[in-house]
Amino acid sequence: MYDLQIGRTPTQDPHAENSYSMSPYSFLGNNPILFTDPTGEDLYLFYYTQGNKDPEMDKAALMAALTRALDVVNSDKDDHIVIKGISDLGKLGDNVQGDVDIWGGDKGFGKTKEFGIWSHGAFQGPAGSTPASQEAASPGGDQLSPETWGNIIFNWVDNGAKAGFYGCRTGKDPDDKKNPQSGDPFVQTISRNNNMKNVDVWGQTQRSWPSPYTNARVSTPDIVSGNQHMPTYFVGSQKGLPGVISRAMPTAAFPMAVYKNGQFIGFKQQPGKKL
Repeated sequence: MYDLQIGRTPTQDPHAENSYSMSPYSFLGNNPILFTDPTGEDLYLFYYTQGNKDPEMDKAALMAALTRALDVVNSDKDDHIVIKGISDLGKLGDNVQGDVDIWGGDKGFGKTKEFGIWSHGAFQGPAGSTPASQEAASPGGDQLSPETWGNIIFNWVDNGAKAGFYGCRTGKDPDDKKNPQSGDPFVQTISRNNNMKNVDVWGQTQRSWPSPYTNARVSTPDIVSGNQHMPTYFVGSQKGLPGVISRAMPTAAFPMAVYKNGQFIGFKQQPGKKL
């Protein structure tokens, strides 16, 4: 709100904590000619892979992205969320740039609060369903190099930004001696990039599986049949015991590993529905 009588905004920016260096009563950095932000709210960018070899992955990834979006809506209804399917990760950067320009620019929403991608994954990061059209890091050509990830312009908020990589082993457990990994985890590597400065970068420490809960893996009949629905989360878990009965029994989900500026911050359970 703006009071014409006093030439001031008598109410605080709802996300003033994202810019500690500025007054919570300032608007657009005191430069409304250059910047626009009619809502004062944030932008969320959620992408999922489609056209995977296993059709159930298409459904699971979509449902997981929608579930995270619904959780955001339930916590803050005024933020704007982009949900988009993608097969060629080489085009991800263009998609992010376009969404940032449209929704953070022309549409007037704020900067990016959170980025998430639901996909297959490995030590080298998320995997697309087709060969990437840009430089790839894996022999199959469906994963992007850390340098390519470093060229993506996310336009992060100044404080509290998050990037979530929900595919298998994107954030290997640094203390796991039984399953050693050569080199640093993917999320640690890209967290060193300039475009991830001061961003919490999350990755799975184990193989990733669909579950209706964030702190437990439960293979419901719908999940087993590939008919996932909301809520669906990608959680870290070991392969599990054989047998139909054991599939339905909850097993604890491994928390995700979080890195910032190349440093290991700790393990955290992703937000969402708990068992």
